[in-house]
Amino acid sequence: MTCIPGFCGIVTNSQGIPVQGVTVQIYYGTSTTQLLATVYTNQYGFYYYPYTLTGSTSAKFTILLPTYNLMQTVTLSPGGFTVSAFVVP
Repeated sequence: MTCIPGFCGIVTNSQGIPVQGVTVQIYYGTSTTQLLATVYTNQYGFYYYPYTLTGSTSAKFTILLPTYNLMQTVTLSPGGFTVSAFVVP
């Protein structure tokens, strides 16, 4: 699985076991008002959304797991990728 360019990550439970089918929402900026994409974790707990940030300036995005009310703010560089790990109950 590749993580270039775009957003990727893993969702596990508290025992470290991957969790399949978790909804992952990616928003522009540091709030949850402008949705970019909704993806779901696979059988290995991984998610991936291909996205290429153009220009020369990095931008902030928010990764939200709405079912668990967990979120992280990430910074994406032009042509780069982010990796976010979440642990759910």
